[in-house]
Amino acid sequence: MTLFNVGDERVRDGELGYWGHPDAQGRGVISEAIRRIADWYFAPASQNGFGGLKLVIRTAATNKASRRVAESAGFRHVGTERAAFPLGDNTLDDRVTYDRLSTD
Repeated sequence: MTLFNVGDERVRDGELGYWGHPDAQGRGVISEAIRRIADWYFAPASQNGFGGLKLVIRTAATNKASRRVAESAGFRHVGTERAAFPLGDNTLDDRVTYDRLSTD
């Protein structure tokens, strides 16, 4: 798990990236971890949280496992950007964006 763009407290929007070992995939481990991180991220500082307002996940459109994880963790698909996600073989895939708001 990696949290990006959380340094600017005025914005309080962040991005979450994740990767799971193949042996852990399909067992709900990553979805549960994302839910727990989101709970901390949205909790107010008075409850030892970050006080974030929006958390974003971006992934390749063809990465069905990653998309299922985002949806399972309560994130909503909010858009698709064509040919915007670089793959390891120097090709581009569409990039899908999911988000979750502190008010969700």
